[in-house]
Amino acid sequence: MYLRNQTLSALAAAGLSLLITAPAQADQQLTEQKIQFIQQQFDQSSQHSRYWQNGWLGFLWGSAVLQALGASSAEKDEKDDEYDQTVGAITSLLGAGDMLLNPIQTHKYSHQLSAMPQQTSQQLDAKLAQAENWFALAAEREIHEKSWSNHLVSVAVNALAGAAIALDDNRESDGWITFATGTLVSEIKIWSAPDDLFSAQLRYQSGNYQVKNVSVQNWTLASNGPSIDFSWRF
Repeated sequence: MYLRNQTLSALAAAGLSLLITAPAQADQQLTEQKIQFIQQQFDQSSQHSRYWQNGWLGFLWGSAVLQALGASSAEKDEKDDEYDQTVGAITSLLGAGDMLLNPIQTHKYSHQLSAMPQQTSQQLDAKLAQAENWFALAAEREIHEKSWSNHLVSVAVNALAGAAIALDDNRESDGWITFATGTLVSEIKIWSAPDDLFSAQLRYQSGNYQVKNVSVQNWTLASNGPSIDFSWRF
């Protein structure tokens, strides 16, 4: 009888242990799956994010420096060129400053998240909290870059630059050219920005944490009748 009671007690303890550990293991697996999903989204957008942020920042800084140097070295009989270069330097500097103050940082989040430890349950919970925070920030930054307000701000800045040349320097045609070229560059910058994380965040919020093996192809080449079409995904 005594051995039988011991056996029953051992079975009860084992059953209780399973009841306690099973939900904990399930929670841990779900946390790991969420982290893996977010990490994958960061990794897939990392190259695009890095090239876009560093490329456009370098372009705008370089443009501002070159135009500032051009304005300072203009001859006395090149007042129009000096004025144009000054206006261009200012608008490029504004664009570079905005990218410094409000950068796209998905590539940094990708590296920093992968470096965080996840050996214990506490580390897992901390890593997931940080991952979700960065995920939200990265998606919000992408939304802002594509937003109508950002389009309108870029149009307004280029309109002021064009107006300065057209009205203040009495060169209407040059003012229109400045406005058109500046707006074109701004629109290329906006439309070439990363935009994958917003849809990924919607999947995450709906509970879809499925990790997919996606091979991103940046370029496509296709035949279209007598011509060949080439496209590049920035």
